[in-house]
Amino acid sequence: MVWWQSLGLPGAELDKGSIKFPFELELVPDVLKASVSLNTFIIGEDEHVCWTYCSHGLSKAGQKEIVISIVKDPEEKNSDFPQAPMELFKTILQHALHQEYIDIGSISDFGENGFLSARFPGAAYVRSQAIGDWFPPENSLSCLLLTAEELAASQIAGLTRVMALLGKTYLHYPCPVWNQLKRESVITEAKLKLMSESFIAQMPRILIRDSGSSARDRVIDLQLPLSARHYFKQLEQLDSDSPLLIISEFDERSDAILVYQDERKNAPLAISAPGTQGTRIAGSFVCFAPSQESDHGMIIEDGFAISIRKQSWEELRQSLLNGSPFYLSRQEEGYDFRLSWHQDEEKAISPNTIQLSGADLGCRSGASEEACAEGSSVPAYATEINLLSHEKEIKELLGADLLKRYIEHIEDVIRDHFLCMGESEGFDLSVTCTILPERKAEFEVKSNPVIEADDEKDLLDRLEITYAPEIVGTGKIKFSMQLLVWGGKRNEA
Repeated sequence: MVWWQSLGLPGAELDKGSIKFPFELELVPDVLKASVSLNTFIIGEDEHVCWTYCSHGLSKAGQKEIVISIVKDPEEKNSDFPQAPMELFKTILQHALHQEYIDIGSISDFGENGFLSARFPGAAYVRSQAIGDWFPPENSLSCLLLTAEELAASQIAGLTRVMALLGKTYLHYPCPVWNQLKRESVITEAKLKLMSESFIAQMPRILIRDSGSSARDRVIDLQLPLSARHYFKQLEQLDSDSPLLIISEFDERSDAILVYQDERKNAPLAISAPGTQGTRIAGSFVCFAPSQESDHGMIIEDGFAISIRKQSWEELRQSLLNGSPFYLSRQEEGYDFRLSWHQDEEKAISPNTIQLSGADLGCRSGASEEACAEGSSVPAYATEINLLSHEKEIKELLGADLLKRYIEHIEDVIRDHFLCMGESEGFDLSVTCTILPERKAEFEVKSNPVIEADDEKDLLDRLEITYAPEIVGTGKIKFSMQLLVWGGKRNEA
């Protein structure tokens, strides 16, 4: 039996040479399909063609859809596309049915035979990006093949280190989402040896999923999910003077990323997203050196180091255990340090329960009784949502479900932002969002009492780098949110 019959492709007589791209295969009847397209994209002055495989149906099993892009060699025919990605989709489905899910930062180990080539014994999963004029499904993951050296380096300082080196080599921020099966490893054996001999490789370490570390305006910002608190129970077993390394994932709020260098240089090396100024720079890790004479942060290798006094370290350890914000002001040249927390993505529950369909489209109060009862202990929650586009526009351009999820995401971003800023006097906040083509969004904010201009700009900066859902055509979708921040404005009776 030929391979497309075993995969359920209708028409046993179909010849691979007659296939027209894009096309679709049924992998598991009524459950899982895969589409295969041929895409052209340009990097620098070079044009590339790749086969892009995309799963359809994994999301029904709770798994994000997977995208695999493979650059085609010039001598290869369009019909020479590999078959292995479809088998991987079926394997991932089987794991998902057992509630074993792949997410951003996950690693697959394929053993010595590798996947698609023996030179790639591993793969990592990153957020999908557009390839040429092809756009991935919302919230999907791209599979990035790793060499043995790259896989080992990710164990030392995290996947962000490998992403940045790939991004620098292939001129794509933060990393390429396609795979060249004949590419050289971006990490040589000599480079891996240097990484292994670094003092950070000797530190006790914790890898935290759904985390991020970055620096902006002379502040190093470590953001952790609240579920990570249990990891820090081991701090109670460590000596109070023991250093600690926290390996973070890529901080998606960033528009630049530090790149590991073989030699120590006077200035750190970073790459940035096109059209940006690199105002927030992501790192691979944050390490802490306790019992120092002063408190201050610095950039080291492709991450951040915090020199911290004994008393400050004790306070920070408590914050890591109980999930409370922490801020450390530098006592000399260097960086301040901020620890902030957010709800885990898969467990985040937005207080509003707005239903965006039929007669329910419109203005609705959504704050839960629990949120209102907590008052100022909740950083921010929505009390009202106004949909400023007609129901027909929403259905045609976006869809109610995608809009609902994006509104919930925006509320989570706002809540997390004010948690990072620390508790303050309450105020009312109005946020208006316009979703534009090409997954962009524009925001306007108003507050009562009026907040500082710098604080408003920080909030806008954070909102504007959110990943907006893709709308159809050239239209726009607009909505507004009314929120209470730290309990809202206190009006005297």
